[in-house]
Amino acid sequence: MLDLQMNTISGCAVVRVIGAVDGDADANTIAEAMRFVPIDDHLVVDLRQVERISPTAVHALTTALVHRLMAAETVVVSDRADVTLHLVLADADRLAPLVATVEQALQVIRSRSGADLSTVAADLIDPLGEVA
Repeated sequence: MLDLQMNTISGCAVVRVIGAVDGDADANTIAEAMRFVPIDDHLVVDLRQVERISPTAVHALTTALVHRLMAAETVVVSDRADVTLHLVLADADRLAPLVATVEQALQVIRSRSGADLSTVAADLIDPLGEVA
């Protein structure tokens, strides 16, 4: 049976998935939960308590990741070898960072958000030091 918990940690939305993710209904539930989070909020998808995940669910997750990554940082957390393997085989790790703990996910989001801000700031200042 699938269970979802949603909360906020350090200003980031966290969707925690618990149980087996077997079919289309479970996959759609996870995708809907990800869509429920405001598009510009950073998101951590915590799969550490997922017992097993079907290829259909992995496909739905990667599709939802593509849509989320256009607007905000999204990191997937998985520490179970079999779940992580399915994610890697579906190239989910190429879309979003795949880490083992929520704390690591928050660190990735903080560092990537900071990198994005410094890049924007660098683009606004020309080589002579004048604001563009």
